[in-house]
Amino acid sequence: MNRMMYSLIALLASMVLSFGPREARAAAPPNDDIRNATEIRDFPSHRRLDTRDATTAPGDPECWGFVGHSVWFRVTAPTSASLPLTVHTIGSDFDTVVSIYTMTEGRLTEIRCDDNAVHPTSVAMFTAEAGQTYYIMVGSSGRAPGGDLQLGVERARAASNDALRDATVIEGLPFVDAVEMSRTTISLDEPPLCEVYGTIWYSFTPTESDQIFVAAFADAEFEPTIGLYERTPSGWELVSQSCGSQWKGGVDAGRTYVLGVGTRRGPNRAVTLVVQ
Repeated sequence: MNRMMYSLIALLASMVLSFGPREARAAAPPNDDIRNATEIRDFPSHRRLDTRDATTAPGDPECWGFVGHSVWFRVTAPTSASLPLTVHTIGSDFDTVVSIYTMTEGRLTEIRCDDNAVHPTSVAMFTAEAGQTYYIMVGSSGRAPGGDLQLGVERARAASNDALRDATVIEGLPFVDAVEMSRTTISLDEPPLCEVYGTIWYSFTPTESDQIFVAAFADAEFEPTIGLYERTPSGWELVSQSCGSQWKGGVDAGRTYVLGVGTRRGPNRAVTLVVQ
């Protein structure tokens, strides 16, 4: 082999060594773009997704400012009925933003936009009208990084816990429940809960003493109220009552508490309870 051939081989070898193997770049999630929005057909729907490598397209809308690391979902209500839906990111480990849109001739119209309903996560409620398709954008607030997204889409269920004796048991936190309250009532054996038109009830027994946060969300047409009680030999003891919709305080391990959610002005409709 002549000297020129040796020189050529040495040059090629040095180029390979200098560049070396390129580090693989992580791929964006498949629903990074609205054109590939993940379809949600069943409720409740709970999905988990790493959004750290999601991008923001030039045409992505804002929601309380710039939204980074956005991913898209879509849901279509059946032609026969509307759906009261709650979209939330409870359990996610980053500062999320949720916004909901309809699309007409390629243009998006905002229906809901939430940032930090339950800081740093989001809760957005809306009624999906029959036959209409809605696009859900979930991203990080401002320039914050993405992370472990836990997305829940809940359809409001019938209020099987209207009576205190039928209280829904909260078995673990965080807890999210969407309930249709249009047919709820008030029973004589219930503890007092401000001045309400209808109630739903929950019970839970913490396994350890801790601070909890309780929030009730509803359509703008009515205002929810919450109350926390503990049963004693003399009856119901009020732990805390908020004629508003949020409460934070301490609970003791091993004690059983009853949580009431009511509506102070009607008409009663869907409400979403978050406990964490």
